[in-house]
Amino acid sequence: MQKHELDPQIRSLFGRVFKMPEDEILLTSDRNSIKTWDSLTQINLIVALEDAFDIEFSPEEIANMNSIKAIVDFLEDSSNA
Repeated sequence: MQKHELDPQIRSLFGRVFKMPEDEILLTSDRNSIKTWDSLTQINLIVALEDAFDIEFSPEEIANMNSIKAIVDFLEDSSNA
């Protein structure tokens, strides 16, 4: 996956968690632009990401996950580590 590109697997995961069409999930989407992104959905998102990518987020990382881009950047950085 190249920087600033939304992988289909990630787009599908976000679509399922946020219960919205995948084509509405944009790299620029954030907590303010996705109406279903609340605190419970945030927990569901973290669990889904941890399961899908076999990783574990720290509380600090979770606190910084306030946009699709921030999450994708973290996933890219952790896969390159």
